[in-house]
Amino acid sequence: MRNISLYPNDIITHIYPEKGNEQVLGLDLRTVPGQYHTVLKARRYESVFLSSPVDLVQGGQGIIVRYPVFSDFPYKQKYWGGVSVVLDYEKLLRQSGVYSVKGAHR
Repeated sequence: MRNISLYPNDIITHIYPEKGNEQVLGLDLRTVPGQYHTVLKARRYESVFLSSPVDLVQGGQGIIVRYPVFSDFPYKQKYWGGVSVVLDYEKLLRQSGVYSVKGAHR
């Protein structure tokens, strides 16, 4: 896991760890089209949404797991924002052993 963040009203207000992710605090996800569509999909499906690898604002690539939060559970009519967990894509591939497969390219 690279980081976890909270984004009420689709603006990142909290992130852990903060070190190395400072530039993400205050980010309005609506201004990042490459990521905002995953926020919208999680909200529309009212469930966890796993993105394909995306370029991260703080550098590198990540797989983002998004979970929408509704303030009126179980009705899910009042969207609060969301929670995301970012997985380091390159590290995930390395640790999975995929690069040790014959013919795999980096």
